[in-house]
Amino acid sequence: MSEEPDASGDFWERTFDEPKIAKAGCYGVLVAGVVGIVLLVSQCASGSHEEPVSEATTSSAPDETEIVTECDLTLKAALVSPRSYDPSMAWDYKDQGSYATVLRKFEATNSFGAGIGGTYLCKWDKAGQRIASLETIDALGKHTVVR
Repeated sequence: MSEEPDASGDFWERTFDEPKIAKAGCYGVLVAGVVGIVLLVSQCASGSHEEPVSEATTSSAPDETEIVTECDLTLKAALVSPRSYDPSMAWDYKDQGSYATVLRKFEATNSFGAGIGGTYLCKWDKAGQRIASLETIDALGKHTVVR
């Protein structure tokens, strides 16, 4: 024979050791949720959902990190196995006046699944704000990715 749970008393007393504290906590969470929703709705209704203009968005020329990222993404897209692209944490960036160069080591896998290590040389055209050339150098030699 199984005993049925005692159904006497209210929910709070049956469920919690300290029903007054549990009630206060639940009501506090409920009030915080309602206040949050009211604030969110008032923000949306007032139209003040514009993001602040950061320094990065006001500058027209990309910085070093943006150039390196563009070179990385271009090389990654050209690989047979883009998911295998693993660039080194360090790179060599040189500002050459009208252009900049990025030299960076990376690892990836070829079409046979074998790991290959290499280095890329990316030349960034500052006036055109684009990659002028991208070459990789690995055990098999030099390969042009972008010309």
